[in-house]
Amino acid sequence: MLPHAQTLLNMFNSMCPPRKAYIFLYDWWVFAKQCRLATHDQARGLNLSLAVIDTLLPPPQNAGEFKFSPHREVTLAAFLEGILMTGLTRFDVPQLFAVEHVLEDHVLEYGSSGEHDPLRQTLAERPCRAVLGEYDRVMRATYDKWAESDSRDPHSRLVSCKEALAMLQKSGLIGTGVTQRQCRTILMKTLFDPTPRFAASMDNGVHLVYYEFIEFIARVSELYFKSWADITADRLKLMIQQVGEGGKEQSEMTQMVVASGGSVDKMGKMLDMARMLGSRRGSASVEAAAMALFVNKPKPSAFTQDKQWK
Repeated sequence: MLPHAQTLLNMFNSMCPPRKAYIFLYDWWVFAKQCRLATHDQARGLNLSLAVIDTLLPPPQNAGEFKFSPHREVTLAAFLEGILMTGLTRFDVPQLFAVEHVLEDHVLEYGSSGEHDPLRQTLAERPCRAVLGEYDRVMRATYDKWAESDSRDPHSRLVSCKEALAMLQKSGLIGTGVTQRQCRTILMKTLFDPTPRFAASMDNGVHLVYYEFIEFIARVSELYFKSWADITADRLKLMIQQVGEGGKEQSEMTQMVVASGGSVDKMGKMLDMARMLGSRRGSASVEAAAMALFVNKPKPSAFTQDKQWK
């Protein structure tokens, strides 16, 4: 690693908070995804997800700290050890070649080039960051709830693929706009790069760290709400309101889905009308305007007599 020491140091420093000598585990997750470190090797039976890669890092410095906490501090030594151990685990070759592979084919190739995945790049931009900041507590509560939903899971503080699918099922999403097979494929695209060939038959026991949980929800929202919103941040907000734990907005969104008869196209038309009426009335909430339309049941018009409304 010595020939690339300065490059690795520059990468690490670019992620550090001002005047700090560490990064957060969340930054490590973003970096690992950008470098395409997580992989699935069916021949070796290897699911090298971020949750597994995190176990290759040294233990947290603070005693008792949850090792998968997004705010866990990762030092330069831990950062370098994580890269080294990932290479040794991922590549079934002599150690020297494994380190060379992970550095040259992943870290140096992608670490400074920017995110290659369009959705991950969009999630890092201001509109999506604003939505995630607004609903941070809701999403953390949602993650914790579903992580603990299966008492038989040995990793009871991480959300498994099985639990993520159960969350969508309970929220009324699977079967109304997306299929379970589509969601399984989205899970594998979220977890591994490249996406496994047989993604729809993946292992329910694979776990998602919090960053991947957010990405999974965002990817589902891109598919579920594609008929009405062109902006990823809008889709993400609606999806969080649908699956999020402990908010009034969640029940309102559930009512909207039920009232639309499970038709994404129909709900899209309703939301388009709500936006139009909301802008005329000065309403700041598209969702509130949509709910008002559902409750008030407007009289038929040329617009509402469209076949999608019947």
